[in-house]
Amino acid sequence: MYENLKDRTLSRNRAVIEKMIKQDIRGLVLSPNAKNTLINKIYTHRSGRVKEIFNNKVARALRFDPERYEKLNDAKKLLNTIKIHTFPSKKAAIEKYLSTVNIKNIKNTYNKLQAYGIVSNKEIKEYNKKTLGTSRKSRGLMNNSDNIGIKRKLNNRNSIMNTMKNDIKKLYIGDRGHYNNSNSNTNGNNNRNSVVILGKRYNINTTTRLRLSDKNLTSLPESIGKLTNLKELGLGFNKLTSLPDWIGNLTNLETLNLDHNKLTSLPDWIGNLTKLQRLELSDNKLTSLPSEIGLLKKLERLYLSGNKFTSLPVSIGRLTNLKTLLLVQNNLTSLPESIGRLTNLTVLILAKNKLTSLPDWIGNLTNLTELNLMWNNLTSLPKSIGRLTKLQRLELSDNKLTRIPESIGRLKTLDHLNLQNNKLTSLPDWIGNLTNLMTLYLIGNNLTSLSKSIGQLTKLEYLYLSHNKLTSLPSEIGRLTKLHLLYLSGNKLTSLPESFKNLDRNLRIDYRDKTYNRDEFIKLYGIVDKNVYLRNINIRLRNSSLNNFENTVERIKTNLPSNVSRNDVNTIVRSMKPQVLQKIFNKLKNSPSNNRVRIMNTMKIRGFMNQNDINVMKKKLLGSNFVRNSKKPSSPNIITITGMNRKNVRKSPYI
Repeated sequence: MYENLKDRTLSRNRAVIEKMIKQDIRGLVLSPNAKNTLINKIYTHRSGRVKEIFNNKVARALRFDPERYEKLNDAKKLLNTIKIHTFPSKKAAIEKYLSTVNIKNIKNTYNKLQAYGIVSNKEIKEYNKKTLGTSRKSRGLMNNSDNIGIKRKLNNRNSIMNTMKNDIKKLYIGDRGHYNNSNSNTNGNNNRNSVVILGKRYNINTTTRLRLSDKNLTSLPESIGKLTNLKELGLGFNKLTSLPDWIGNLTNLETLNLDHNKLTSLPDWIGNLTKLQRLELSDNKLTSLPSEIGLLKKLERLYLSGNKFTSLPVSIGRLTNLKTLLLVQNNLTSLPESIGRLTNLTVLILAKNKLTSLPDWIGNLTNLTELNLMWNNLTSLPKSIGRLTKLQRLELSDNKLTRIPESIGRLKTLDHLNLQNNKLTSLPDWIGNLTNLMTLYLIGNNLTSLSKSIGQLTKLEYLYLSHNKLTSLPSEIGRLTKLHLLYLSGNKLTSLPESFKNLDRNLRIDYRDKTYNRDEFIKLYGIVDKNVYLRNINIRLRNSSLNNFENTVERIKTNLPSNVSRNDVNTIVRSMKPQVLQKIFNKLKNSPSNNRVRIMNTMKIRGFMNQNDINVMKKKLLGSNFVRNSKKPSSPNIITITGMNRKNVRKSPYI
């Protein structure tokens, strides 16, 4: 990490600090990489000094223990006092520092140096031998015999310190490293009013929150049952297979988190927790719920996702205060009718189940703001869904819907509608009634066209139309001026309306697995109305002179939209042959008679005329002294091309 540091003194100083920080950072719930990052954030070096850049925001973001920080701050001050960077080695610096310490404070100094990771036990013994005795001797406070006695006492002290160190280690809890704050002088009454759970002491009367998540627990300490004032108990991300009965005595619980365990059943005593407001049971192995679940009258949030439920108890309908019900990824094939009585429900998530239909009572849940039915086997929806007038988010993707009821058009507050991966063939006209819609997913259907009413969705920001069978878009799409993202990949568009230019210039368009803005998309793919485009070509060529006609055609062919081919242009040109011949006739009439043969030969070479056309033209011009000053051809049906090789006459699509 510090290979670029050329100053050996700085490198040595930084290594000592890094070692100290790593030893005192055990209280953080961080990975090794995150710990190294924290080291760099908290400490930087300038001219051999440690500079603190720690602040409260970083502390909160990294869950830094304030007690640990104070310890690190003390260590920093001690290092500045020792001034390691001014000595050739750490050993020399510490020996010099110890020689200046008052003999009464030497014990505390040793404890600090060891606690901060600056010195080890082995180094302390060496300092005892070299520094402590020699410093006192140099001061005239002891002789050699005194030195020997001091060494014996220090050895005894070191053994005591090692014992104390082991005791301190026992006070650490898991990987957080919290110290036990209980005082050794605490009286018996305090001990009777507290319990020790996983090495940490909790006051029975004042503890209201206990979080033991992610501890790899397979069973729970019975002492938790004494914390009768608990309001929140977090036991998620463990390996619990069952729950002890004494949890039913924690009648003040308001939040109970048991997600990500291995529970196979929920005990009947769950009905005793009548103050419970939040119950999390997701990602277990539950197959059923006890009927006593209906006794939790104050329950507002119930999380049951990631289990193996095939049905729900009827008593769930008694949870009249329930606002959120999550049942994602279970094996539900039907829902009990009693759920229709949960009129306070605002969020109902039923994704990834095996539902084939939705009951009519769904319309009774008039306070719903979010309904998620993704990844089921629904083939139709009840008309009563139109009574959910407060619904803001409706997820219906990955089902087997062929049509959606017209009553959905009454959901005026809906701002998110997901219908992707179904079997819809058309978008109904009432879609335009959803005037607050901001996101519309229609990916992976069989749509061949869009309703013109889509232009009424003036608040639409995200429109997903990928992988359908669209060949065109309605001109009303140009009204969607707030559109930020438009997905068109997987379609076969042959034209875009002129109003497409009215869309936001910064609109991102996904087409053929690439993303473009509006102008790039029009320029690269130039999809237009083919009939209008060809009609404009016809008009342009009619207005073109004979001299510029070929150049105009070539320019048109080199800049064609993707849905117009060169053959389409050639067809237009062939259809214009009568107009071209008329232009040639007019030119011949206005030309000297001795130049007419040359002009017609030139027009033949350029592909505007063939021999039959020349013969017809000759008959028309006979009255205009066509053959004056020219030799009569040997055959009335043959025109001699003077000075021209017949092989040079090119064939043209115009003939």
